[in-house]
Amino acid sequence: MNYPNLELLDYKTRLLLKQDEKFIKATEKVKLNNRFSITAMSVGLEAKLFMQTWGNTGCGIDIDNSGYPCMVGNAITDAYTVVFYESISKQYFVYFNSQLAYVITKANKNFLNDLHNDRLLSVSEARKKY
Repeated sequence: MNYPNLELLDYKTRLLLKQDEKFIKATEKVKLNNRFSITAMSVGLEAKLFMQTWGNTGCGIDIDNSGYPCMVGNAITDAYTVVFYESISKQYFVYFNSQLAYVITKANKNFLNDLHNDRLLSVSEARKKY
């Protein structure tokens, strides 16, 4: 099993932040209050990495952005989960097997407990509970 490329995932997350309205508004607010500029490329990201075991080869990505099921095989599969936290806009970027699974804009107790226990839900389940 290969480790995920954290530098690449960090870069992808920063590209997402550059276009994220919540992040842009939060950084503008900081700039007005503190007189210094924050960009997506300069902001600090916290990362958490852990292994999860999935019941299929989709590794938690069981539906697409439109809500349609993804084609997956039935095989127990281990994959790394990487979560980046951006503290200015308070968003979590969740990657399963190096693919963006979802972005949490308002973390609830269910998500924080699952993150603490290193057991995040699949995309379809996360839409309901997070």
